Amino acid sequence: MPNYIRFLNDFSGITRDSKLLIGGGFFGNLAIGLIFTDLSYFLHTIRGISIIYAGLFFTIEGISGSILAVPFGILSDRRERKMIIVYGNIVVGFSIILIAIATNIYFLYLVSILIGISDAAFTSSGGALLTEVSTNEKRTATFSLNSLASNGAWAGGGFLLYLINPLANIGIDQVSAHLILYIALGIFTLAATILLIEIHEPPKNHTAQRGVILSNYTKGILTKYVISNVGIAFGAGLFVPLMSQWFNYRYAIPDTISGPILGLSGLLLAFSALIAPALGRKLGIIRAMVITMLASTVFMVLTPLPSSYYVSAMLYILRSLLMNISGPLSSSLIMGIIPQEQRGVASGISSIFFRMPNSLGTYPGSLMMKEGNLSLPFNIAAVLYSVSIIVFFLWFRKIRPPEENIVMSG
Repeated sequence: MPNYIRFLNDFSGITRDSKLLIGGGFFGNLAIGLIFTDLSYFLHTIRGISIIYAGLFFTIEGISGSILAVPFGILSDRRERKMIIVYGNIVVGFSIILIAIATNIYFLYLVSILIGISDAAFTSSGGALLTEVSTNEKRTATFSLNSLASNGAWAGGGFLLYLINPLANIGIDQVSAHLILYIALGIFTLAATILLIEIHEPPKNHTAQRGVILSNYTKGILTKYVISNVGIAFGAGLFVPLMSQWFNYRYAIPDTISGPILGLSGLLLAFSALIAPALGRKLGIIRAMVITMLASTVFMVLTPLPSSYYVSAMLYILRSLLMNISGPLSSSLIMGIIPQEQRGVASGISSIFFRMPNSLGTYPGSLMMKEGNLSLPFNIAAVLYSVSIIVFFLWFRKIRPPEENIVMSG
């Protein structure tokens, strides 16, 4: 069989419910993509709010999402995962509209809590439900398709900023143009909830629910998994949510230029997920993750060095592309080796130990940038990434997820 046919064959046979779940979350991811691409610029440059307060918005969002992740995970394991996701999507739809109309910083912080609630709903239930409506054979491909859609949506959030100038050309001011984008996106997000309602969730294993919340096996796996991810989470928080403002500090570039570039980064991120199943099959999931993450770290260190904005942007895109290949592999790995009746709690716990340090990193990252230390966030992140990747490999190098056993037996 030709390689390109085998490459496409990885994505055949993905279930209808998997596609509904992926499609139903598209506009919510588009909204979050716009927020993480543009919000620091929108609040600071358009609304006139200090960059420190803008950075604090992401910190509060991450903390609220982290606090609720485990309670939502327990509820997800006991009740219907689908409805938790439905309510989460409704909350993010209204939140993006509220961001557009809010002018009071304390009201914005309330909205950041609401977005954290939505994030907790998706992180505690999304991966678990996606695993259960897919099959072992197609789980990695399903998570890769989900990564394609979600990162494509994040990219779309950046590209939406291309509409600002045409709106300005017909007499709409910058503030109003941003409001139009945010409100329209909130409405589309709410409408997409219909797709999520159509999902048929498999029945729960009620016998298993009477047992402990987490078995000793799951506790051991999760402990190693979250510890090996803490450095990556905090390191990413130092610069990823602040890149539109970082480009403005470093190269005096407005969000109407950096936003679409970050959108291109997200678009390439989306398509890089298509490589993940084939790479995982060829190298094994663990080795594929380690190789791509280490290569990504090299480009991260190089990103702030060029004097040219376009060279810096290209290095950042390459960094993001390589890092994203490991994303669906990591999600598929942890959901594949955790028992079904514990996946919600496991997702919630792993979310806490990623989102909390990730959000805590945003505030010091914004302080470094304000003080003019524009390379420091990347350098600190590189050290943290390197330690985390080495620890992950040492702990997980002998673990073989179910789909690799299927390939070997086939």
